[in-house]
Amino acid sequence: MTLLSVGASGLAAAYAAINATSHNISNVNTPGYSKQQAVQTNMPGQFSGAGFIGRGVAVETIRRAYSDQINAQVQFTQSQSAEASAQSTLMKAVDKLFAVDDIGVGAAMDQFFTSLTEASSRPADMAARGAVISSGQGLSTRLNQTVGLLDEQGRNVDLGIRATVSQINTLAQKIGRLNDAIALGQGTGQIPNDLLDQRDEMLRQLNEQVGVSTLAQSDGSLNVFLSSGIALVMGNTPAPLSISFDPADPQRQLVGVRSTSASGNGDITLSASSLSGGALAGQMKFRDINLVDAKNELGRLATAIAAQFNAVHVGGTNMYGATGTSLFTLPSPVAYPSSLNTGSGAVSVAVSTSSAIKPSDYRIDFDGTNYAITRLQDGSQTVTAGLPATVDGLTISLAGTPNPGDSFQLQPVRNAAAGLQMGFTDPKLLAFGQSNAVGDNRNALLLAQIADQTVLGGLTFAQAFGEITAKVGTVTQGLEISASINDKLSQQALADQSSVSGVNLDEEAANLIRYQQAYQASAKVIAAAQTIFQTLLDMGR
Repeated sequence: MTLLSVGASGLAAAYAAINATSHNISNVNTPGYSKQQAVQTNMPGQFSGAGFIGRGVAVETIRRAYSDQINAQVQFTQSQSAEASAQSTLMKAVDKLFAVDDIGVGAAMDQFFTSLTEASSRPADMAARGAVISSGQGLSTRLNQTVGLLDEQGRNVDLGIRATVSQINTLAQKIGRLNDAIALGQGTGQIPNDLLDQRDEMLRQLNEQVGVSTLAQSDGSLNVFLSSGIALVMGNTPAPLSISFDPADPQRQLVGVRSTSASGNGDITLSASSLSGGALAGQMKFRDINLVDAKNELGRLATAIAAQFNAVHVGGTNMYGATGTSLFTLPSPVAYPSSLNTGSGAVSVAVSTSSAIKPSDYRIDFDGTNYAITRLQDGSQTVTAGLPATVDGLTISLAGTPNPGDSFQLQPVRNAAAGLQMGFTDPKLLAFGQSNAVGDNRNALLLAQIADQTVLGGLTFAQAFGEITAKVGTVTQGLEISASINDKLSQQALADQSSVSGVNLDEEAANLIRYQQAYQASAKVIAAAQTIFQTLLDMGR
């Protein structure tokens, strides 16, 4: 019977190896699958007077080809690649808006300055005056349209963020369910390889949406955390992401995650800076940093254009003999009180020195004694005991009484380019003179000279716009390079993983033949045992 059991064990081992090989071949195109191998061990020998006689082979387990280090590298590099790719793709669209030469803001600005120069030599010519009105409208329209396209892109990104959040929640739920199944599987004493592969694939897909880290538990489950340390999956329980709106800015969409703690449940807001890796981080960084910077840069430019030209124009006289009015109009700077405020305070903002303004939003926090005014572009902070106060060319005033803890969001220039308009359309209202005399062009000359004056950080308007375009181009190029590098690193990590875990059909075909021969040989052992046993029976008759 020993020979029969040895042959039977060989059959079982060969069958397990053939089954593992067939499983590998069947899943050669399955995403995330790791090849498996039947691990065999020889059974302890049976003692006899002639020594220990072998008792055959046993299948110890089915092991998957897997490396924790390489798998972690794959997930990390794919996460970084997804973030860089998302942000780079979105930023390229912004770069195209600023790179247009013949119909863009820069061309419209040049046309406006040229029309002023030509009109200054012919102040009574209605055609020249009409050209100034037309080119001024063209400049405002280009700025309006550019910011409108940026706004549209922002709305599309918000839709993309919603879709990404939905995908993250779905993947987190699947990981929770797989954690549960894996814990049950490992309770048998063996490792559920296919379930582990499925979970790793879900984690890989999750990292493409948002960067996460994991912590293994004793039952085989994985706790999943966002880069900020907030739990996304604990055991079989996911913490769903949610969409809400900023109490300090009702137009800004927020992403939060439900956190369970001893103090109770609540949504923790995720900021662009708190996320690292994944499409969500790329989308939020583009929307909250790149897009806001572009709009504020254009808004600063529009605010300075209106302030400089209006200051000169109101000092002149139009063809009706009246004092000039504002050449351009702007929307009022925006100041939002937080919806969480408990006091009656209301903040207002006015531009006092256009050349000193910064392309930034601001936040005001009141602690009961002082007002902390934070420039959000770089975190620079000014603390004052009272309002009004002047910061970066802005005069900030307060009405009502705020309570400690109240805060306000200021957007002094973000909407300026979107709302810039000509103050009038009648060419006769252009205040080109400083008297009623026909042909007086003194004020027109002053208006034309503004184009050559340094008005923003030591730059002319044309230079300032060129600097904005250069900044956008530099950021776009940097993101494009980062996306390319991260993509190569991701592809290399995948290649390393494939070399360890991937299924090689040639290798599996060779294994199949080898295990088939082992199966046939074990069958012959059993046949030999049967022949010997039958011979012994025949001898006893």
